[in-house]
Amino acid sequence: NKINKFLFNTIIGSLLIFFVLGPAFDSSIKYIKQTDYYLNFFNIGKEEYSLAQKEIENNNYKQAQIYLEKYLKIILNNVEEEHKLVIDTYIKMANLYLKEGKYDEALNYEEKALRIKYLIFNENYETIAESHYSIANVLNAKGLYKEAVKTFEIAYELHKSHKYYNTIANSNFHLGYYQEALKYYNLSLKNNNPFDEISIYLSALVNEQLIYSNNSNIQETKRFLEEVIELFENNNHENNYNLFSFYNNLGGILEKEKEYKKALNLYTKALNLITNINLNKNHIAYAIIYNSIGLNYYYQMDYEKSIIYYNKAIHVLESIN
Repeated sequence: NKINKFLFNTIIGSLLIFFVLGPAFDSSIKYIKQTDYYLNFFNIGKEEYSLAQKEIENNNYKQAQIYLEKYLKIILNNVEEEHKLVIDTYIKMANLYLKEGKYDEALNYEEKALRIKYLIFNENYETIAESHYSIANVLNAKGLYKEAVKTFEIAYELHKSHKYYNTIANSNFHLGYYQEALKYYNLSLKNNNPFDEISIYLSALVNEQLIYSNNSNIQETKRFLEEVIELFENNNHENNYNLFSFYNNLGGILEKEKEYKKALNLYTKALNLITNINLNKNHIAYAIIYNSIGLNYYYQMDYEKSIIYYNKAIHVLESIN
């Protein structure tokens, strides 16, 4: 009887543990598997992620996308989508597509990241603002400036960071809202940063000078642009993307002075710069500089070369729709 009673109690106890504690045990295991410690300890997806990083460093964006997609699939097999690793991967995918000039794909991944951020960082306004800021930059790249301005303003309302001033200003500038642009440029200029961030503020200064140049001495703008270019080149920043707009803008001023050869030299520097930084061939910057070179040859009455570069610009614009 004692043996039967012991067996009966053991069976009942086991069943109770299975039915009552089983779900809690499964939940605990599920929680453990989603922790960074578990993922790191078992090197889950580590190889694919490392390979993606190497391809990014080598500017092989398509191959990097392949590895990141594999990494994402592995991660999603181990964690819920509402996980910071998934957010980070979506953002990396968006950045890769942005570098390739594939704006719709970049926007898709940025919006996915934002949706999850709202779920797991609902009171971390700075983190959420960063996603709105990134989305606005993609909209800016697509030329959707009105939408970009609205999205930049959402980011700014969530987190009043001075880094948003310049980008809001640029969108307003493209829309021709010069007074609004000036307001944000001036806010940007009041928040000076160290040299590693100087390109952002110099961009703001250049565009502000260009706005003023409509009503003031264009020589002031010309001198300013020359000083900015010299500053960058003397500090070994000749491959900084911001130099592209400085070269292009100064070239436009030189053309007004009929200095066509000097302007063409600057456009060539701008073209070499975006080539050296491996900017995707379908990036809008190529269309901008091809158009500038085409216009330069037109002014010089070299119409055959002008047509060649206008066609190059058209090809890029058609590629990005």
